[in-house]
Amino acid sequence: MKKLFLLFVTFSISVISCREDVYQQPVVNPEQPTATAKLITDWLDNLVVFVRETELSGPEASRVFAYCGVAMYEGIYRAYPTRRSLAGQLNGLSTLPQPTSAEYNWGIVASTAERVVASYLFNDASVEVRQTIISLNEIHISNFRQLGISQEIVQRSKSYGTDLGNAITAWSVIDGIATQANCNYTIPQGAGLWEPTFPQFSAPLLPCWTDMRPFVIDPGNLFVNCNPGMPTAFSSDINSDFYATALDVYNTVNSATDEQEKIARFWEDAIGTVTPPGHAISILSQVIKTKNINEEIALEAYVKSGLALADCYISCWTLIYDYNVLRPSTFIQEYIDPAWQPLFYNPNYPAYTSMHSVCANAAAQVMSSTIGEDVVFTDNTHALYGLAPRYFNSFYEYADEAELAELYAGFNYRSAIDNGQYQGRCIGQIINDLNFKE
Repeated sequence: MKKLFLLFVTFSISVISCREDVYQQPVVNPEQPTATAKLITDWLDNLVVFVRETELSGPEASRVFAYCGVAMYEGIYRAYPTRRSLAGQLNGLSTLPQPTSAEYNWGIVASTAERVVASYLFNDASVEVRQTIISLNEIHISNFRQLGISQEIVQRSKSYGTDLGNAITAWSVIDGIATQANCNYTIPQGAGLWEPTFPQFSAPLLPCWTDMRPFVIDPGNLFVNCNPGMPTAFSSDINSDFYATALDVYNTVNSATDEQEKIARFWEDAIGTVTPPGHAISILSQVIKTKNINEEIALEAYVKSGLALADCYISCWTLIYDYNVLRPSTFIQEYIDPAWQPLFYNPNYPAYTSMHSVCANAAAQVMSSTIGEDVVFTDNTHALYGLAPRYFNSFYEYADEAELAELYAGFNYRSAIDNGQYQGRCIGQIINDLNFKE
């Protein structure tokens, strides 16, 4: 276990009003300090660390950010007059506990709900991770107490946050996660189909993730919704389209510039790092902090990003394990150059569509919709590993670079990347179309 860097710190409090909920009517106190974007980024930053330290895979990490995003949103949304719950809009989440007519501190509610959900999702993590989750919530509550929130309101808010977190946890338990440990999957055999790659020959990653309940996408139409179309038909003929797309990968890697290799390394995000969804959440947190994004926009961006990242994995996995396209290195070693290798170890799942492309574009779609399309930002996600920051003029520009990293590394075909862009943006737009306001 690597050393855990604790990222919680105190936060300043801004004054925002409670709202009259459509089901209950909590007491409205416009002078009550409720939350800031700092409370949100405290949790974002720590969740990214937890993902890295527990060595979650990308699909598993995306699930964490989705459920924790919903917990944060449902805990705070009543502070904003025009916001509405996501209950009744997300698959399997018909209702959630409602507050009484008394007064609450929505920041305490949200942080407590986040603690409950994160504690469950990281139940098997180290003592240090689990204690950090508890400590972060305790620090937030202590800060509110210091600002004059009465003990009565604190206790009521903690109680409701606990109820809310328990309800979201119960919702998560029946999403298909229980089937993952006993996944009965046999790797298909045949020309053009994926097979474990040299030198690790790792088993396929979570092939039963296709059975997970999506958050927003219609579960009955997972294969159809946002499907960009069939992959290029397999052929070993030197004049075929498939041979040409594999040769493109071969030539790109062999002639890669130093800059392209840096891009490939920056976006590798393998297990044991922040993972691709963790990288997207890291970008979101950095932008919230450096651009002083207000708490209401930060809240929407958080929950949208979590939902988009989770559904992009379920959608992408549905296609990759149905089409089962072999990785470029398998084809290249068989038909072009037996000694050829990609820059890094191949991901241990099929190639079409490109996961990096799908998920980066889903994240870019929701972030652009919520924060803005022309946001200039610096990505310092991998400073811990000594990698230089990357600079972008928009979220779409980040997605463009992240998707091309798979080509530069030799992991994927250009067609899988291009079609993944469509799939990801389509998923992101489905998330954007949810009703976050009355």
